[in-house]
Amino acid sequence: MLKKQRQNAETSRAGLKWEQEEDNQLLSMISEGVTLADIAKTLQRTEGSIKTRLIIYAIGKMEKENMSLEHVSQLVKLSDADITEYQEK
Repeated sequence: MLKKQRQNAETSRAGLKWEQEEDNQLLSMISEGVTLADIAKTLQRTEGSIKTRLIIYAIGKMEKENMSLEHVSQLVKLSDADITEYQEK
């Protein structure tokens, strides 16, 4: 599946290591209200990887900066349930 995604121009970076610039662009776009679908196209990743990256970022903020679940969910524009579900896995 990953091979197929990498052959697609819209998801050609699927599975590759995230670069700092991509993280910066992701956070900037999410704060501007860009949709996950549009962010995925821009960064050539899947929507699932965009969502997972945001959740990992949110969990890091909660752990390192003692931010509340409600605050980080607003920051990354995801539901509390999305973040909590990932944590429970």
